[in-house]
Amino acid sequence: MNKIYDLELGYMHVKDITKEAKGLSYPIVDIQVKLISLAETYNLEKEMEDYLDIVRDKAHKLESAFFECQAVFEDAIREEVYKEDE
Repeated sequence: MNKIYDLELGYMHVKDITKEAKGLSYPIVDIQVKLISLAETYNLEKEMEDYLDIVRDKAHKLESAFFECQAVFEDAIREEVYKEDE
């Protein structure tokens, strides 16, 4: 039971850490705004939007990847619960 409790504490910490991934979007958005503004100056906003769509997709995937790291603890907790049930 102690190991499960310890893992649950670790899981709470990993959730706090992965929440920081949401903060990654702020500097990305700032850069996107600068790029689209510059592109508008040269009438290239459509072309820039196409590339920024790629950036948005990859930024979303990066954020999701950090949240998937929580699975390490979720899986370990599940394994320990399973061992205790045996």
